[in-house]
Amino acid sequence: MTIQGSLESVNLADIFQLIGFGQKTGKLNIEAEHSNGEVYFQNGNIYFVKTSENPFNLDKILTDNHLIGSAEIKTLKKAVEKNKTNLIDEIISAKLLTQEQLSKVVIDHFSLVLYSFFRLKSGRFHFEPEITNKEMGSLDIRLNINNIIMEGSRRIDEWELIEEIIPKSTTVFRFTKDFDKKILNIELHHAEKEVLRLIDGKKDVKSLRKAIGIDEFETMKILFSLIQAKIIEVIPEEEVEKISEYYNLGQFYFERENYDEAILELKQVLQHNHLAIYVINLLGTIFKKKGMIDSDVVNIINNADFNYLKVGGVTEEGKALIEEIYKKKPIKVKKPEESLETAGTQSTASAEGKKDDLVLFQTYYKQAVDLFKKEDYDGALSELENARKINDSSYNVYLMIGNILFKKKDFKGAVENWQKSLEINPENDKLQKNLDMIKKKLKI
Repeated sequence: MTIQGSLESVNLADIFQLIGFGQKTGKLNIEAEHSNGEVYFQNGNIYFVKTSENPFNLDKILTDNHLIGSAEIKTLKKAVEKNKTNLIDEIISAKLLTQEQLSKVVIDHFSLVLYSFFRLKSGRFHFEPEITNKEMGSLDIRLNINNIIMEGSRRIDEWELIEEIIPKSTTVFRFTKDFDKKILNIELHHAEKEVLRLIDGKKDVKSLRKAIGIDEFETMKILFSLIQAKIIEVIPEEEVEKISEYYNLGQFYFERENYDEAILELKQVLQHNHLAIYVINLLGTIFKKKGMIDSDVVNIINNADFNYLKVGGVTEEGKALIEEIYKKKPIKVKKPEESLETAGTQSTASAEGKKDDLVLFQTYYKQAVDLFKKEDYDGALSELENARKINDSSYNVYLMIGNILFKKKDFKGAVENWQKSLEINPENDKLQKNLDMIKKKLKI
């Protein structure tokens, strides 16, 4: 009897039961949109599983579970090559692990792979009789199909509930504003503590799973329970994009020692994620270099009512900044017309008009940065000219125009714009040194 068809019309659990009850031997091929899988049966029992996304890699499984070290794996592989055997037989021969220990870790791995198949909603399958796989060597692996079906079905029910809150493996999380108060009333397990330690507003489900070393389902369960407890929350996709833009631009300014504008962008990240430790660390580096602390950053951290020093991942620079902020009292927030964003805008319009001008200026400038990275220098110059018309006192605009003209070998134009940038911001020592060197080299 041929066993083949579409996963849309036949339940995977029914396919497994059909093969199991028939005590068949062979290979079940599963072909889905993003992954292909192979499940091997011996007299109706599953004994080997692999997918294109998760091929069987015993040495990685053993090292990830801290059962055998990487140095021992290298020695074992040399023995495999010398003796023409396989890794399983060499491990048993060396008495590093017993057959029972090896069987358990392999069965656990295969089970997790099999559970992932139950989430497939489309694709095709076909069974090839009498096809075998010898990768297990002398290890006797037998997975109970009924147990796999029961656990796989249970997980599907939970998955559907979880995916209503965490729809994708690329979902990113942040702490809620009062999470430290919520956490006092909850007893956390070790794995939950490990997940919390890694929540930073950047890592998604995939990154968290990889860092912790547990399967995706268990990671999602932990995240779901923490969301239910109002300790963490999902960052909406559109916010993730904005946060990434702000941070990348902040880093761009920081690398060019434009600290005022770096702070302006980085504090926007904190507005979206007050516990973005990676941002606080960068702001700490700026504080160490220039002694600069923005009043908005002081307010954000003070108003959070949380001791950042308890959080993992804070650098010495970040700690120094936090300790300095804790010495200060929250600063009264300026009125919109007095804010940093509108203070330097050259306009006689209302405060709202000034804010619109700033947004437009930042849009032109960010587009110029993107075009510059793509080496579209003419396009970048056009955007910078638009930005300059709105604000002709931005040293970054003249700095970038100079950089572009230098790339285009217009050295005289480059020097003129760099000099304008230095007139506005004479503290840019790095630019001054580069300019002196170039002028000397070009004899300008």
